Amino acid sequence: MNTNLKGATYERAVRKMLLQGAYAYCVRSTCSRSPADLLAWRGQGRLAAVQCKAGAMSCAAAMRLAKALVLEMPIDTLCLAVHKTAKQDYCCHQGSD
Repeated sequence: MNTNLKGATYERAVRKMLLQGAYAYCVRSTCSRSPADLLAWRGQGRLAAVQCKAGAMSCAAAMRLAKALVLEMPIDTLCLAVHKTAKQDYCCHQGSD
């Protein structure tokens, strides 16, 4: 599987997880060069921007990615970085301003 297909597959899996959770809507930014791979909305006015990483990434690197995403997104956007670890498929880190 090439890296684009691997990333797209992981983005779809994260999207499915978000929709099964608290989020009412979630859209994937196909072939994007934007800061976020997914935009999700809970229905209470709060938007979440999600950066997904299917490859090996440490939690420290994911935290840095989530914090960098905060600088790219509008104020009051929940910024998340989701990555795989050896123990779990979805390890989520929230950026803060």
